[in-house]
Amino acid sequence: MAQMNESIAERIRQRLDDEFNLNKQSADGKWLQGGTCPGCDKKELFTRYENPWVIRCGRESKCGYEGHVKDLYPDAFENFNKRFQPTEKSPNATADAYLKEMRGFDIGKIKGWYEQGKFWSQADNSGTATVRFYLDAARTIHMERFVEEILVTDKHGEKKKRKAHFKGSHQGMAWAPPGMEIKEGDEVWIVEAILDAIALALNGIKAVAILSCVNYPRLLLEQHKGQDITWVWALDNDKAGRKWIRRHVKRMRAEGVYDIKAALPPSDRNKLDWNDLHQREAFSKKNIDDYFYYGELVLAESAKQKALTIYNYKNKRDFYLDYDNRVYWFNLDVDKFDKKMRKLEEAQEEGKTLSDKELRDKALEDTLSCVEIANCKFTFLYFQANLITDESWYYARVEFPHGGKAVKNTFTGGQLSSSSEFKKRLLSIAAGSLFTGESRQLDRIIQDQLYALKIVQTVDFLGYSNEHGCYVFKDIAVKGGQVFPINDEDFFDIGKLSTKCLSQSTELSITQDKTKYQTEWVKQLYGAF
Repeated sequence: MAQMNESIAERIRQRLDDEFNLNKQSADGKWLQGGTCPGCDKKELFTRYENPWVIRCGRESKCGYEGHVKDLYPDAFENFNKRFQPTEKSPNATADAYLKEMRGFDIGKIKGWYEQGKFWSQADNSGTATVRFYLDAARTIHMERFVEEILVTDKHGEKKKRKAHFKGSHQGMAWAPPGMEIKEGDEVWIVEAILDAIALALNGIKAVAILSCVNYPRLLLEQHKGQDITWVWALDNDKAGRKWIRRHVKRMRAEGVYDIKAALPPSDRNKLDWNDLHQREAFSKKNIDDYFYYGELVLAESAKQKALTIYNYKNKRDFYLDYDNRVYWFNLDVDKFDKKMRKLEEAQEEGKTLSDKELRDKALEDTLSCVEIANCKFTFLYFQANLITDESWYYARVEFPHGGKAVKNTFTGGQLSSSSEFKKRLLSIAAGSLFTGESRQLDRIIQDQLYALKIVQTVDFLGYSNEHGCYVFKDIAVKGGQVFPINDEDFFDIGKLSTKCLSQSTELSITQDKTKYQTEWVKQLYGAF
């Protein structure tokens, strides 16, 4: 982990003290301890003194709160273009600062892997410094990551946020850290982003980046065809990443490559990538075992195979799982399993052909039960509450195996309290969706999904919310002069504040393009009043 800039670290420490009372230094001076945890309200919050990247609750099993200071205080990691300008002696000053302060990289270990570039949009009269990575020896093809996101006018005349720029076609190519050799017997991870490949490389893992999840690294695979290499697909743990991992693995197997694995970051509400995990120092052997387990789940070719993978890793006798946007219930009859094991062992006593693991897997497959209990997949995203009216709902997403558009809607506490009420509500919001499980099975699912569920505060009007100190509209929110777009889960993530508007009565079309600003409203306001 890179050493945080001392001026930034000092400002972070001061803000942690102001907000969480996190100021008690350990005897060895390496830690700050005793802060009030926002998750459980106990004085168990701690962080590193010199590198306060992540704050954590000491009650790991009971609370487990974890917050990254980039998410808590994003303003502390802004304005790199102004604060770190290049000089004749330091031409990469802005890029260096971005990689060190924003990404947590030890730039001494990646020197020569990148250079500083510049992107400028003439049409928008705006630009930013970039971190440029070359993909070919002739340095004619490159990808550059923007140090700061900017609005760029697309071919349809719409302004959209951009964070990267490509020159030349990277189809079939992959970026590898300069000097990295791929040898016989190596394990090589295939990730999407170059910054993720760097994060893995700094943790001792050989990795290449394909720059987009749809890009198949044909040239790299052809170059190492026939070598004893294990390829590990490690794209982002989102819908697109999982989909393309399965497609790429299928193609590799069709081309005769069979030594393939998958590894994924944790699938939680924080949507972490490999760079995020590098900053959280989450690459212990246990962590990596977990990542391979998540990858194995994605590669499962049936609900039964996925259930076996979960059982072998967690050793639970009954649990729920989803596969292909359906929900199943797994159950293992231990007595039947023991009897089957004895029969299999007796049957092969003379000429042993199966290993102990193969025997166990066969006995499991013959005695487990994996039954569908819902013909759709439902996921509870957050709890939304209105402080003024004292109303609250659970907001859920329902997905379908037939590939139809996902439905998002609310459930009340009463509708989650019994399987019959849940079944009726599910049918009413998502056409054809049926829950056929028992109340105890629903209770287990609800208990699991609602644990530490995110809370989103709501307003039932458009405009300025005094309670939240921000403007809230349908598609955007504005706080402190900064615009926040609505996210994929239909709420605004504004630092520590999560909010949304429930009003459906008023339609406003708000543009973020300053060039389209008009003053006609002043005359209309004057005429009206």
